[in-house]
Parts: sequence; structure tokens; C-alpha cells
Amino acid sequence: ANMLFVDGGNNAVGIGTGSPSYLLDAQDGGDAVIQARTTTNSSGNDAIFRASLAGSSAGDAYVQFDIDSVGGYALGIDNSDSDKFKLTYGGPATPSSGTTLLDITSAGAATFSSSVSLGGNLAFTAADGMEISAKESLIVTIDSDDNQSSRIFGVRSGASGSYESLMTLSETTGAVFNDDGLAALDFRVESDGNTHMLFVDG
Repeated sequence: ANMLFVDGGNNAVGIGTGSPSYLLDAQDGGDAVIQARTTTNSSGNDAIFRASLAGSSAGDAYVQFDIDSVGGYALGIDNSDSDKFKLTYGGPATPSSGTTLLDITSAGAATFSSSVSLGGNLAFTAADGMEISAKESLIVTIDSDDNQSSRIFGVRSGASGSYESLMTLSETTGAVFNDDGLAALDFRVESDGNTHMLFVDG
């Protein structure tokens, strides 16, 4: 095997191969690891892998993760779609081909193509709160036990660790307002000018 092979006719360099298929082609029978590492622990010393394009008419800048005869993922810039940053799947995938799993605009808006599972909390920091919308029908399910046997949606108040339900919607109890000792609070449906259309005095 060639430790280092330079193909001057095709402007290619092979490491571990005498037939490089790319400008730099590193192959090994075991782990194939390429490392960029700084040796000085001080500010401004970065480790960079850079994919750069000559301009807006060029192709895409991306990293590809591929399994032979199976397919794989691509992560990078789709230069033909408003420079969105995309995660795609295909065989092999590029940011402008395959199935788009996630795209992020230059303004920071992210779109997922399927379900999103969170192992922790989800925080919304926008000044105008949260908006949930859909192109067709919209179904929002908040499930407390992950099997949809008791779907629950709650609006709560109180300090952290002492939440009290202001409103709970459940398949088992229906709609409950001012639960957990909050019966002293009123429930009102108001029109313009705060005129009571419906007023239940707790």
C-alpha cells in the first residue's frame, strides 16, 4: 500500500491508496481519522475544516456522511435555495438533493420535515410568544404518559415546583378550570369593554 501517493496528472493526493479519487483521498483498513488540532491553548487559535464556494453561481458547500450501497446524510449550504443550511438524506445526499430533514434560513427560521422529540424543556423567547400553524389541518396533542390514553393540556401558574392548574383538558376528566385549590379564582368569558358574557364567581 502507498503511504503517500501524488498523482500529478490528475492533481490528486492519495494516503493509503495509489489511486486517489479526490484531490485528497485518505484510506485505511481500520479507522480513517483526519484531525485538525491547535497545539497552543490561547484565544484566536481555531481548528477549521472549511468548505468554500467561489460565488452564488457555484454548487453547494457541505459535508457528506455516506455508507456504501446504503445512503447517507449531507449537512451544508444549498446555494440554489436562498443559501439555506440543510440536513438531507439520500444515496448519496447533497443539500440540493435527497430528502430534506431540516432547513434553516439565513434569518434563523427552522423547518423540520417530520416529528421532533425533546428529552428536556422547550423554551420560547420570541417577544410575541408562540404561534402554531399548519398548511392543512392542525392537530396538537400534549400527552402526559406517551401512549395517548390520557391526553392532557394544561395552563398553570405559580412558582417553580409549586405549579397549580388554571386549566386542564383531559380525556378522563374533561375540562377543569381552577383546579388544585384555586376555586377562589373567577372564571370569565368577556366581550369588548370587559362586559361579562359568562361569569362564574369562585
